[in-house]
Amino acid sequence: MMKSSFAVYLLFIVILFACSKKDPVPGTTSGLLVVNASPNAGSISVLQNLKSVGDYSYLTGTSNAAQYVTVDSGFNNYKVNKAGVEYSNILYSNSDQHFSLFVYDTLVSGKVKSFFLKDEVDSTGMGNTSKIRVVQVSPDADTLYLVTTALANGSDSAFSGAPYFGSYSTAEIYNSSGYESFYTGVWPVKVYSTLTKSYIRTYLFNFEKGSIYSFVFKGYLSRGGADSLSLSVIKHN
Repeated sequence: MMKSSFAVYLLFIVILFACSKKDPVPGTTSGLLVVNASPNAGSISVLQNLKSVGDYSYLTGTSNAAQYVTVDSGFNNYKVNKAGVEYSNILYSNSDQHFSLFVYDTLVSGKVKSFFLKDEVDSTGMGNTSKIRVVQVSPDADTLYLVTTALANGSDSAFSGAPYFGSYSTAEIYNSSGYESFYTGVWPVKVYSTLTKSYIRTYLFNFEKGSIYSFVFKGYLSRGGADSLSLSVIKHN
C-alpha cells in the first residue's frame, strides 16, 4: 500500500513539474524574419520542420521593411537549402514574438553560418527617438562602428558598433545583441573599421521617430563587385 501511495505521489510531482514549465503553449506562433546575408548565395530556401517558410534573395539596400512570416513557436528544426542541397540544419527553441534568422558567409557546406536574434517591434515609450543595433557578419572586416558628426561641436562620435559575429557562439550573440537609442532625423553616418583604422563607407540616413532598425554589414571588405562589403538596413516596425 505504501509503495502504491508513493508511486501516485511521484506521478503527481511529475505532472506538476511538467505543467509548471515555461515552454510556449502548443499552437502558439511567432513572426520570423529571414535575412540572407550570404553574398554569393543567390536565393536560399528556409524550412521549419520540413515545411517551407519561403525563398530569400541576398539582402540589399538601406530601406528594407521587415517581412515577418508566421511560424510555430517552441522547439523546432530549421533548414537552409539551395537547389535541393542542405547547407544548414539548426535546432532552436523560440519563445519570442518576433525573431530573425541570419544566414551569412560563403554558401559552402561547413562554412556557411547562421544565428537567431530576438527582434523588437514595439515603439511604446520611445518618444522622439529611434533604436539601432549593428549586425556585423562581414568575415574580414573585424569590428565596425557607426560614427556621426555631432551637430553641437562638429566632432565625430561613435554611437553603435559590433565585432564580427562569427567569432562568438550563438548564445553569446543572442544575449549581447540589443538595441541602442538614437536621435531622429537625417544624419550623416560613417563606418569606421578597426582593421584598417579608417572610415570605409559613408551614408546619409533618415532615422524616423519610433522606428527600430538593424544595420547589417555583410560581404567582404577585401573584395569588389557584388561580394564587397555593404550595408543594408532593416526597419522592424
